[in-house]
Amino acid sequence: MTYKTVKDIICHMDKTARERGVKWRDSTMLLYALRWPESEAERILRYGGFEQMEDAYRLMERFDNEPLAEDENPRFTPVTFRLVEGAGSPLELLRRIQRTDCTARQIIREYGILPPDHEPSNGQVEQAAETGYFLSARSHFSYGNLKAWDKVKQTSKEKWREWARLMLEATLNGTEGTW
Repeated sequence: MTYKTVKDIICHMDKTARERGVKWRDSTMLLYALRWPESEAERILRYGGFEQMEDAYRLMERFDNEPLAEDENPRFTPVTFRLVEGAGSPLELLRRIQRTDCTARQIIREYGILPPDHEPSNGQVEQAAETGYFLSARSHFSYGNLKAWDKVKQTSKEKWREWARLMLEATLNGTEGTW
């Protein structure tokens, strides 16, 4: 199964915590969940060396976690809560990890996966995603049949945001690749 939206990634983290019987959903579980979606974040992680499934499992072994009590639900650590709160796409989650002092950041730095020097603001990403959506749809639909941006499915919006973030990062950093 693929986890294409931020909501899906959070659900996968919850499922993983329950399967492992641990109380805290930490940044390593977030990194583990980011490895599975069909997204730019997943491609960057794989390109950076997360090829083996053993690497992904080993990520979660680094965190000393408490056992999950009976009738208790897994909870976010404060750092992980700040990472996922208001995130617009899996790529944005990866960029947040790269800019936050957490265990997941240390792990991806070991693999040499560094953030770009310059990043666009969330407002710039949102504007570029909306513009890209309308420009690409022009050849397929008449504007009268095109959905308004606020009516577009969340999965599609996240894909457009990832595309826009990568394009803006490449422009700001003067490169074609951002990893």
